[in-house]
Amino acid sequence: MSGDTFHLVEAFGPTLQGEGLMIGTPCYFLRVGGCDYRCSWCDSLHAVLPSLVRLSPRVTWEEAVERIHDLPGKAEWVVLSGGNPLVWDLEDLVHGLQAKGFSVMVETQASIFRDWVNLCDFVVLSPKPPSSGMPHAHSDWADTLEQFVNSLELSVTAYQIKVVVFNDEDLTFAREIHSWYPDTKMTISCGTFAPTTPYTRSERGVQDEARDILARTATIAAKVLADPVLGNVPVHPQYHVLLWGHAKGV
Repeated sequence: MSGDTFHLVEAFGPTLQGEGLMIGTPCYFLRVGGCDYRCSWCDSLHAVLPSLVRLSPRVTWEEAVERIHDLPGKAEWVVLSGGNPLVWDLEDLVHGLQAKGFSVMVETQASIFRDWVNLCDFVVLSPKPPSSGMPHAHSDWADTLEQFVNSLELSVTAYQIKVVVFNDEDLTFAREIHSWYPDTKMTISCGTFAPTTPYTRSERGVQDEARDILARTATIAAKVLADPVLGNVPVHPQYHVLLWGHAKGV
């Protein structure tokens, strides 16, 4: 998608990055509407389903920068998330945020490449595992990922691969990707299922209780530590879910 405006679903923070190599880092989030995927366990359907995305305002890049600039706190990082931010041309937004002194991180499944990715300060590639129902939705997904990685002009320290894992099949998927890109930093996130009914920051869904999250993370971690390919890959719970469940705006 292109044009002078884009759908801005959420602008919030400061909060803590919940996944990946920068887990726990204070940041702001710009959640952009629109996605070329529809994962079975998506926790951000309000930024994916067209009927819901259309309810969010269309903003200019200047308006989005001001939304972040007006938020409290002093976080350095702004995370562009979705949906998939790469469905939009956000080059001016990246430039605008950096002009205000922010560092920009983008999170994407790497299904679409745009040149503005190379302007970002950090890139998280999150190819979707079999449990999402998406990896085999198109037969050339591996080629698409390879083209994305090969198009990156960033230092290898400025991007990473993150795989959300729910089961052994997902671990096999992560192992395969890590064997393809052994020099690229990878992290594994223990997936959590979003509740069917949204709740607020102060509430917690029973299925996402901390004890359950940590128990499933321990199970995945034990398998990763014993794996000859994945044994050096960090494993994390989804930190934001531990703290706030699947509440919006955190």
